[in-house]
Amino acid sequence: TAILDACKSMTNPDPIIIGKYRGFEMELFFESFSKEYRLSLKGAITHTASLGTDVFGNLVRIDNTLSGLDSFLKEAEAQLENVKVQLENAKIEVEKPFPQELNIKLNMDKRENEIADGDGEEPDEQLREKAVPVAR
Repeated sequence: TAILDACKSMTNPDPIIIGKYRGFEMELFFESFSKEYRLSLKGAITHTASLGTDVFGNLVRIDNTLSGLDSFLKEAEAQLENVKVQLENAKIEVEKPFPQELNIKLNMDKRENEIADGDGEEPDEQLREKAVPVAR
């Protein structure tokens, strides 16, 4: 009831702190875009619950938001383990020779030989000499 009363007494959409619930600071605000009241539950990170007009329905919504934290934590831990595995794989891969680098090194000798076999002109200069003039 106190949450609904706080909603009714709001005169602007700016957040107001209305208390604590299960160790989380509650901040009430009006979301202009969706035109609904929302409650932020602030801990290490913020979780948001949309509010309705039913007193008990709002409590269920808040509790559902908080009960979802366990699955959120498990998913975050799984993602962290995945990133750790990817990091270890990347450390192994970075030590391997890079195939393109090897190709470049192999082709460097060929490029130098081609230039040495030519008449000493740069390739761009050779192309300019072969170009057909365009009438303007």
